Amino acid sequence: MTKKELIDAYLRGDLDRRGFVGRLTALGVSATAAVAYAGSFVPGVAASSSRNESGFLVHAQGIVSDDEYGTAFTFASDEEAITLAIEAITAVLSILEGLDSFTADDFAPGQFAILSDILEQQQEQADALAALLGDTPFEAPPAGTGGGGDPQAFLENLAAALDDLCARYGAIAPALESGEARQTITNLLAIANRHAALVNEMAGLDPIPDTFLEPAIQ
Repeated sequence: MTKKELIDAYLRGDLDRRGFVGRLTALGVSATAAVAYAGSFVPGVAASSSRNESGFLVHAQGIVSDDEYGTAFTFASDEEAITLAIEAITAVLSILEGLDSFTADDFAPGQFAILSDILEQQQEQADALAALLGDTPFEAPPAGTGGGGDPQAFLENLAAALDDLCARYGAIAPALESGEARQTITNLLAIANRHAALVNEMAGLDPIPDTFLEPAIQ
């Protein structure tokens, strides 16, 4: 079945959500995009829905054209998109570099070692992002205040920065033209998601994010 035929079947109710997402991914659509599409189309008639140019029922906010399938954001180039990811990881590292102002005694047992590992891995991820842009190595940012010496503020600031990083990766990956860049950022997203969940839990925040995070991309 083509994408259009799958959408028709989903709107008719011939396919459930799981089947719709599964068949889209089998056609080469990313899992993130497939889930987003399933959430955008509305099986059946709903008062709050409207129809796009193809006659498909969609939520009021609409959906991207088929040429931009599954991509909520578009960029002038892969370089522009990757630069936005580098901005976000720079913010993460700026906080993590402030770990030097703390000791293991400032955190719950084992947390300082975990944070040190996250710092090392995020540095490696930054190097991987920089490599996508060429031979210029990533320059580590100066250490931020990291919460002004308050371990709880440090954790909360880091959790927010990691949440934004994950949301940016998720928004950027489907829009990239380079398969290598898409795969790299998808791999980085998998690790960053785990870091974000762990740090949120350390901070006493909900480690399970909203279904769809809104990245700070204008």
